Amino acid sequence: MKRADYVKTEKAKKGVEKLESHILVASQAIETTSAEIIKLRESKLYPQLVELVQGLVISLFSCQLLIPANSFFNMSIVKRCIDVIASKVASSDLSLFGWPVDE
Repeated sequence: MKRADYVKTEKAKKGVEKLESHILVASQAIETTSAEIIKLRESKLYPQLVELVQGLVISLFSCQLLIPANSFFNMSIVKRCIDVIASKVASSDLSLFGWPVDE
């Protein structure tokens, strides 16, 4: 192998090693950031979502009490909304909200 080819090969090898090192650092940063996002979602966002949905159910029940029985408004829609929301909250399955679940 010519000296110039050897130098080129060694230079390329060092460049690849440097890129591998950058990829490793970037991967670790992504893993750390992802873990922090999941932690934040589970500790802050999910409880807030449950509280919000519970408030929505209470509001729907309140609306149901305010609407006269002979109203043209179809109360079965309100009841169905309450049932769907209540069942999703009761199951407490994060995937129902489209969130990835950390196993």
